[in-house]
Amino acid sequence: MPERFFEWYYIDIHQDDGYDLVFSLHTHPFMSQFNISILDAFVYFGKRQIFHKFLILPRDEMLKQGEGTVAFRNRKIRLDMEKRRAVFKVESEKFHLDLTLQNEMEADLPLSMDLYEKNAEKSFEWKVFMPLARASGRFSYIDPQTNRQKMLTLTGRAYFDSNRGTINLKKEMDHWHWAKLYFKDALWIVGKVVDKRGRAVNIVVNCSPEQMSVDRQAKIAFQKNELHIDCVFGNKHLHFKKEFILDDQRFLIATWPEMFSLPGKIIEAVAGVAVQKQSLRWLARILTNGRYFRKRWLAEAQNGEQVLIFGEEMLLK
Repeated sequence: MPERFFEWYYIDIHQDDGYDLVFSLHTHPFMSQFNISILDAFVYFGKRQIFHKFLILPRDEMLKQGEGTVAFRNRKIRLDMEKRRAVFKVESEKFHLDLTLQNEMEADLPLSMDLYEKNAEKSFEWKVFMPLARASGRFSYIDPQTNRQKMLTLTGRAYFDSNRGTINLKKEMDHWHWAKLYFKDALWIVGKVVDKRGRAVNIVVNCSPEQMSVDRQAKIAFQKNELHIDCVFGNKHLHFKKEFILDDQRFLIATWPEMFSLPGKIIEAVAGVAVQKQSLRWLARILTNGRYFRKRWLAEAQNGEQVLIFGEEMLLK
């Protein structure tokens, strides 16, 4: 039988005023056994997270129309996707979002790639809708420091993709690194995805407003203070001058048989509480089996160019 289906949509925005925002909509969360969807909103400023809230949504209320629309009945949450534009609107007690993404590329999109050796029962697909986009809109939330409403005008560069599949990520995958490298004339999306057998998928996507090209045979080495890339677009050797760990999240992926689903849900619920409370972090380390880092780097290329890098690391060992 195929593993449980998972799917998530991911958007990030990088503002000129120093704010980074991330929105992730897990229509079928890989880290939950409950019949729910999860919407996360993150705000970062400088080198730290200043806001994170999530909405738990009954999946039975989800209305999905092919690739074009994801909405939730009885709730003011809607994501509409077109070739040149995407609109994401959320009204909730925790935050409000009115976001439009305008595609800035002429290339034929979306770009789809398999991140796992696909067969009839197992798959892991990455789909890039808008690697180069411009954000516009507003995001309002209650500032946890002042307990007052704060509104951000969204004007930055943006990125939009999705992932879906039918594998158990904990059973099949070991770790992955993803990074977006913002050079002065192009965006490079660099990914290294390693499964439990040590097989690696190395991807470099070279994006500019005029075109997009992919190298799936690249050589990629993420090191402590450096990133080395050898691919058909050239060789890039970057030294990390500054590294900021914006997020360090722990989660639980079920790996037990279906007969243990009830106690498994209890463990998941307890772990969900533990990861949110500083006093229970010791318990979270015991109950969780996955860890996710979101990072930002300021790097220098071998030609002296200063490069902003925004990326993530997933550990499923």
